Amino acid sequence: MSAAGEPEPTFQALLLQLATQVMIDLGEIPNPFTQRAVTDLRRARRGIGLLRMLEEKTEGNLDEAEERAMANLLAEIDEKWAEKGGEDD
Repeated sequence: MSAAGEPEPTFQALLLQLATQVMIDLGEIPNPFTQRAVTDLRRARRGIGLLRMLEEKTEGNLDEAEERAMANLLAEIDEKWAEKGGEDD
């Protein structure tokens, strides 16, 4: 725990934060401020790009649990992206 009593940041928490925003942008989760689900593929693409960059930059530096978490989140996001008609670059 940190000095303020907050849990220490983890790689999985970072992944979850980024993936949650992507899922909000894909309209899979209601926006917590508006309570409405709205699809914004442009923003979702940017978030997916951030996750892909993180995957590339951390290659070979993650433990098994972190690698599994990254792979599972990206697989789920790729599936939702395809369902929404998102195009690959």
